[in-house]
Amino acid sequence: MIEHNYTEIYLPKLIAKLAEIAVKRFCQFLIRKISKDYLRV
Repeated sequence: MIEHNYTEIYLPKLIAKLAEIAVKRFCQFLIRKISKDYLRV
């Protein structure tokens, strides 16, 4: 029961953290790509 509860609490936090990191990296990638294209013009 404790293990199930732990997973139930911890897993969403872990997923949220990973999603946050992924979004930040994706945004940084987009900003670099856009700035490169912008500087090229």
